[in-house]
Amino acid sequence: MHCLVFCDFAKACCQVIGGVNVSDNIQNLADWLVAVMDVYGTSKVIEIGMIMWSIWKARNMIVWHNTFTHVDELVRSAHVTLDQWLDAQSKNFTLSMDVMHSMDGKEH
Repeated sequence: MHCLVFCDFAKACCQVIGGVNVSDNIQNLADWLVAVMDVYGTSKVIEIGMIMWSIWKARNMIVWHNTFTHVDELVRSAHVTLDQWLDAQSKNFTLSMDVMHSMDGKEH
């Protein structure tokens, strides 16, 4: 939980999105997210979830590739990814007939 919420990098990321002020006494991530939702609502929890995922990916880049990500870049990338994900969720996809026929197991 520390690297996603309480470390200086995570706090800096939260400051970029307007800050997150909930109790520092919360001991687990699920309770912390519930506290955030109680104060800020679902959309903020979704945004913070994407920021946390991006922090975890950035942490892995440091550990495995010795590559560092700047706070502003991480937040920008998280917002782009979130916007794309939300857009994809709002689409109603249907397969074209060509794709459906290519999936019938016959070679063409």
